[in-house]
Amino acid sequence: MASNVKGEFTKLSGKVIFDPQNLASSSVEAVIDTARLSTREPQRDTHLKSPDFFEVAKFPTLTFKSGQIYRAGAQLVIKGDMTMRGVTKEIVLTVDGPTPELKDPWGNLRSVRRPARTSTGKTGGLTGTRRSKPEGSWWATK
Repeated sequence: MASNVKGEFTKLSGKVIFDPQNLASSSVEAVIDTARLSTREPQRDTHLKSPDFFEVAKFPTLTFKSGQIYRAGAQLVIKGDMTMRGVTKEIVLTVDGPTPELKDPWGNLRSVRRPARTSTGKTGGLTGTRRSKPEGSWWATK
């Protein structure tokens, strides 16, 4: 039996280089600590970290590195390689925004990018990577 479960990875790191005038020079890299998975249900978290799913002891990170970034209407499309459990597949991220830059209270320029959808495509095969309209936003500082 399968079901949809909300959860999050509470520790990740990465780098976003975004040049709206030259998307070819833009890039995204991310490293997610799979041990920091939380569904707010300890027994389920233990099972998801087991060899049945993420196999955290053997594969402590999930990584993403963009290969191509381009516009599709008002959205950005980010194609790149995701590595999970030692297997690398191309995925496509669709991102709403970015919003116009605004100064925060400390004088930094900020804009928001919101992930709209993740897809592994017809040849993908990464179970659990499809998500539509996730909550939250990505902040970027210039």
